[in-house]
Amino acid sequence: MTLAAGPSLRPAARRVVEAALAEGAQHAEAFVQATDGVAARIDRDSVQGVESARERGVGLRVVVRGRYGFAYATSDADLRRLVSSAIAAARRGRPGGSFPEPSRLPAAPRTYDPAVARATPARLCAALLRELSAAHRTHALVRLAGGGATASVERVALANDHGLAVEERGTHASVSAYAILRDGAGPATTGHEFKQSRFVDALSAPVGRAAASLAVRSRRPRAAPRGRVRMVLSPEVGAELLELALRGLRLEPLRRGQSPFRAKPGEKVASPSVSIVDDPLLPGGLAAGAFDDDGFPARRHEIVREGTRVGHFASLADGWRYAEPPQGSSLRAAGGDRSYRSLPVAVGRCLRIEGPRRTRSDLLREARGGVLVRDVIGVHTANSATGEFQVTSTLLFSLRGGEEGPALRPVVVSGSVKSFLAGIRALSREEKDLHGSASGVSLRMPYLLVEGLSLTG
Repeated sequence: MTLAAGPSLRPAARRVVEAALAEGAQHAEAFVQATDGVAARIDRDSVQGVESARERGVGLRVVVRGRYGFAYATSDADLRRLVSSAIAAARRGRPGGSFPEPSRLPAAPRTYDPAVARATPARLCAALLRELSAAHRTHALVRLAGGGATASVERVALANDHGLAVEERGTHASVSAYAILRDGAGPATTGHEFKQSRFVDALSAPVGRAAASLAVRSRRPRAAPRGRVRMVLSPEVGAELLELALRGLRLEPLRRGQSPFRAKPGEKVASPSVSIVDDPLLPGGLAAGAFDDDGFPARRHEIVREGTRVGHFASLADGWRYAEPPQGSSLRAAGGDRSYRSLPVAVGRCLRIEGPRRTRSDLLREARGGVLVRDVIGVHTANSATGEFQVTSTLLFSLRGGEEGPALRPVVVSGSVKSFLAGIRALSREEKDLHGSASGVSLRMPYLLVEGLSLTG
């Protein structure tokens, strides 16, 4: 066996499966991943730290005597221990069954851009130099304390003992900037902006100017209103709260009574005008693909339809445990990125909120007297079982006449996932592709006009 990446990763995946079967596995599945990328970073207002990265690895899941185990390897030397480690884990693992039979896959969404694959360190440095210049033009005292640009190609292959052998490739590009302003008139202020995409357009995003502008506009903050306030949530904030809400819509917490939602579908969980879907065939979705990480064909899956829960997330392992069919929405993620180091988890692939759309300016106008919340800190501390949260926002602005007004002092935003979903009144037409902060799920998020959340502190 070898992890050397040739034109196809499927032969390597098949060889790992065959080795596991030869050592006594009842069933076996191998997930092989190869990633190549380049990166450059900003540090202390200059471009530095240009580097290339290359990673290869394989995750092996086996079923032995009706129980499954998992192990992974990152080198050819580790492959010799991979099978024995997975089989040993199965002896003390949870009950497991068989893996999916080969099925016809849908047409793959567009997730590969040759221009990203050809990106060089020089191109990334040029993009960052442009952002440094744009930040400096915004205000003479602004400095970019951090940031960076990346471009990578990812290939994955999945094979199992039923003859399933699938493969796909995709590209990822990103650029970010973290600005700081010290003008002597008060405490230093900061701003952060980033862009993630499957396509090379990410490297042209004006993140330096945007981050600098936030730092400039954050000077001399005023007291924020208190109590229940109309809010416009940025895509980043909406994504954090949506990801928290959808944790409770996984099959396991629903069955174990560890979710704020009822075990059976049919509950009203959101505003009647709001639907939530998982669409892994979404062109350009950051986690889009023709198959999920259990090997099932990708398909659009409704979770909430016009405010009513109609679905949930279930992986193959959930199906083994609770005798329910998987939903084709599983993802292997470690530290927020797709990874061979992890077992598939049912978290969704490419999540979207659907509902009444307006322009961002319309939302700001409808929320007059309210606030625009651009960041939250501490979502990971929320109670997943009750869905209640208290998170801090340090970057928020008052809303006046359809525009952002003066900056406001930090506040605590409190509520629950139910009040968040029920309080969504409108969505912006403008959307942003994001990775979930707690998982590898991708979200295509609009700005959200929300009622029912409170500001304190």
